[in-house]
Amino acid sequence: MSTWTADRIRAQLGTSTIIFPQAERLGRDQIARIADAGISQIEVGAFNGLVHYNHHDDAQVDEIGRACEDFGVAVASVHCPLVAYDDPDETTRQHTSRESIAAARAAERMNADVFVCHFHNQPPAETTCREMLEALEGCNVRIATENGINLTPYTEFVDTFATDRLGITIDIGHTRVPAEDWL
Repeated sequence: MSTWTADRIRAQLGTSTIIFPQAERLGRDQIARIADAGISQIEVGAFNGLVHYNHHDDAQVDEIGRACEDFGVAVASVHCPLVAYDDPDETTRQHTSRESIAAARAAERMNADVFVCHFHNQPPAETTCREMLEALEGCNVRIATENGINLTPYTEFVDTFATDRLGITIDIGHTRVPAEDWL
């Protein structure tokens, strides 16, 4: 049996960068504040808009990665940008796929372990997920779908792909709050 000490729990604590204002550019100062608080893991909250974090801004991606290294903070995950994984319009779906692949590659540059998506278990999302898995072959970042209230459709979604490169990120808040209230 494992012993849960305060130090062991503290070592596993993390935070999302959405704790910072949406209009504030994420960078070295924010990573330093997280480290000063004794938090050693973050999720880069890419869904807050391109002012906070822009996966196309190479300088920002590199700044975050360097700051994390300098301050001993690990990028545990990067959240997908606000894209429509369940939109049936093919042009929109292709845009979603391209943006997600680009964002996952930026996550890899920051040494993230996981790139979190909201696939919503719809056919367009399944197609996008397949494209992402193919395009990111050999990438060190694993893809995860983030859950809704009921976990079953998310486990079924992941099971259809049968790969260890796709999993589930469980947000316990989503199991209690309806999806329409998330943002």
